[in-house]
Amino acid sequence: NHRGSGDFTQDLFKLTTETDAKSTTFWFDGTTYLNKVKTLLQADLEMDMVNSKYSLAGNTIQLNELELESAGWVAMPGDDIDMDISFKALKNEFRQFLSMVPLEFAKDISGVKADGSLALDGYVRGRFNDTSMPSIGLNLAIENGRFQYPDLPKSVDNIQLKMAVAADMNVMDRTTVDIDKFHLEMAGNPVDMTLKLRTPESDPFVDFMMKANIDLDKVKEFIPLEKSDEVHGVITTDIAVKGNYKAAEEGRYDAFDAHGLIDISNVLFKSDSLPYAVQVDAAQFELTPAFAAMNKFNAKIGKSDLNADGKIMNYVSYALF
Repeated sequence: NHRGSGDFTQDLFKLTTETDAKSTTFWFDGTTYLNKVKTLLQADLEMDMVNSKYSLAGNTIQLNELELESAGWVAMPGDDIDMDISFKALKNEFRQFLSMVPLEFAKDISGVKADGSLALDGYVRGRFNDTSMPSIGLNLAIENGRFQYPDLPKSVDNIQLKMAVAADMNVMDRTTVDIDKFHLEMAGNPVDMTLKLRTPESDPFVDFMMKANIDLDKVKEFIPLEKSDEVHGVITTDIAVKGNYKAAEEGRYDAFDAHGLIDISNVLFKSDSLPYAVQVDAAQFELTPAFAAMNKFNAKIGKSDLNADGKIMNYVSYALF
């Protein structure tokens, strides 16, 4: 629903607009960026009709509970669309970010207790036409985040995140991803991760680390499940990968490091939304620079047993592409 008013007989005037949507989904090039998000946009545009330039003034965007302020301009003097738009969160509450989690991954958060601080800003800058896309930047930080569903005994605590993404949509090798810190504790189960990505198109450089100890039997203590859902087992991860993809591809393992274990024991996923129950009695994957060794894999899918071992070659390529 869109409403607006302004005097289009003038060369220079202010256009006041308000746009709302009960459910907004934005999908581009295989990635869903917004999924069924309640949206409210209030924008005053300084309209320069002679130069086809439109400046943002006093603009707020509300996505679920996340409130953003935007500024900048969009110009369309010819076939190209030039833009320089920045945005930032108006409030520093972690709850705003939590409201953006799709309902497929988290139940209704209307009654959830949430604490912690949020810092969010970014930009969309450059030219859009048949051969060019604007660049995108995003900075996100969460400190001391915490949430707990009503009527559940445990919470997700100590959420810490520091992330920066600069995406050059025209020269992908200039794109950088930095996750300097990611930490949370799910009913006392810690998860830690860091990631650095460079030159993702020509020769991806990856510096990745993940440590996690997840007791799935405790999931129902901090996330509400459907009555038919069953989740059991333990997943332990301690892995690290560092180096350029081509070094691994060419077998130069002195320049590419990968090590660690992923261990899965007594894991069960059962739900009315799944055609079969999935049970993994034991599985272990060991990372090396050359391959991922599947030391053991004993599982049951429905009534079918599956036992396997072996090696997964060129796994870095699968992970990156």
